[in-house]
Amino acid sequence: MTAANLPDADDPRVLLAEERSNLAWLRTALGVMGFGFLLAKFDLFLNIVSAQPSGLMIVRHLPYWLGAGMVLLGAVISALIGWEHRRVFAASDGAGYLPRYRIVLGVGLAWFLAVMGLAMLVYLGLVTNPDPSATGVR
Repeated sequence: MTAANLPDADDPRVLLAEERSNLAWLRTALGVMGFGFLLAKFDLFLNIVSAQPSGLMIVRHLPYWLGAGMVLLGAVISALIGWEHRRVFAASDGAGYLPRYRIVLGVGLAWFLAVMGLAMLVYLGLVTNPDPSATGVR
């Protein structure tokens, strides 16, 4: 694209396209957190099903740590998207050409998902214990 074909910064379509992109990233972050939670809980299922502890504990608990990492990644993505949406809106002076447009819902949703991702990490750390001896499984 040439400079003549680029949309004007005062065009409301630019801000709305940026918001659609942010919502797509939030959807991705939510999916990453959900899949990570599923992986971490699958490790608990593997601990219950296998009666004998194996010698390779790192490999055995790999789903738990991958899942917890994915939940953390999703929370970080959500927080960054909330910060980025606020930064872009402030730089574009979006309220000037969209007088009733508010960023509270988009930024609030992003930060809510980030906090919920951190809460899922706390839950996984407190409830899902990757040590099979602590669950009573022998």
